Amino acid sequence: MKDQSPKRSNGITLALLAGVLVGIGLLLWAYQPAPPPAGPSAETPAAERPQADAAPAPAPVPVAPQASESPLEKQWGIQVVSLSLTNRDTSVQVRYTVVAPEKTLLLAGTNTAAYLINEADGAKLPMITGPSEGDVPQGASARTTRRMMKQAGQFPPPPNRLIAGMTYSLQIPNWGQALQSGSKVSLVVGDFRQDGLTVE
Repeated sequence: MKDQSPKRSNGITLALLAGVLVGIGLLLWAYQPAPPPAGPSAETPAAERPQADAAPAPAPVPVAPQASESPLEKQWGIQVVSLSLTNRDTSVQVRYTVVAPEKTLLLAGTNTAAYLINEADGAKLPMITGPSEGDVPQGASARTTRRMMKQAGQFPPPPNRLIAGMTYSLQIPNWGQALQSGSKVSLVVGDFRQDGLTVE
């Protein structure tokens, strides 16, 4: 009877080798690399990548609407700055800026009427820039009239004092204190007027 141990040894070796191969296969299957995540790969062209680091576009700067010229500015080149009570409310100080001296100059040497209108009752308060009948209410004393005329100032300013961009001041007698703080008035110069002004 022949010895069969070499055959048995070969069979065991083959079985062990097969087991090792199966084990290696299982290990390789278990530890295979995960699929790449969805999204741009490393090879995505730079032009297709999102510009995360790009600086944001500057916000547009709002442009304030420009105020339209008033009738007085168009015709006479004057821009009303403010109207305020002064001298214990006995006068209204009118501050205005000459924006176009060549237009304001047209008023010089003329008898163009200039006055305030109280929008509440339509009463007129004339600009006293020189002695003129009708400018002073009846019953006003000569002393009061002279004082008012001295304080009033000249409207328009003399031609040699007309400077573009300069603000001038003029006082109008507030006869009987007809105007109060908050009164709505219109400023009239000749045939042109500016409405909706408020006395401070």
